[in-house]
Amino acid sequence: MERITDYVSIRDNGKTRPSNAKWSDSPEMTWSEYWDYWGNEVANRWVYRGESYQANFREIGYEWVDFLFDETGFLAFPDIYCSPEAKILNGDLSVRCTMHPAFNVRGFSDDRLEEAKRDSLSCYGHWTPLPHFKRQVRNNKKRTDGIIEIEGNDGLADCMYFFDAQTGALVGAEPFTWTD
Repeated sequence: MERITDYVSIRDNGKTRPSNAKWSDSPEMTWSEYWDYWGNEVANRWVYRGESYQANFREIGYEWVDFLFDETGFLAFPDIYCSPEAKILNGDLSVRCTMHPAFNVRGFSDDRLEEAKRDSLSCYGHWTPLPHFKRQVRNNKKRTDGIIEIEGNDGLADCMYFFDAQTGALVGAEPFTWTD
């Protein structure tokens, strides 16, 4: 699959910031100074299959977009912390695949489902077993097996979903803890 090149973030102050730029790579400055220096992102620009593209991802319906680890596209979420789906977009912004979180993907028993329901009712007064994605996590750029990791919730507890980055097929899930 063709790779995206020259991917940059266009800032409201006219600067462009390379996609791989990190705060830790900047000259000595505070977090506030860093954002004052770079400004806010207003669009992204890249080259795909020899053609230049530019987009403001929020304007086309995506609150959170992340560059794929293999540099062939983007992982896009309509909401940053509670998305009912995630899409993988190719470099030309066509949709490669759509992924949906699955309920009870780790196969909890009926007893565990009842326990989760009771806990939720006592804490929140209702039980809403709605699976959702939060966002891409860990450092997927280190993966070389074609699997994308997405933090989410399977309607019972936080988990890590694993999807094939080319087809969007769910290939597994495991519990997620903040120590990961």
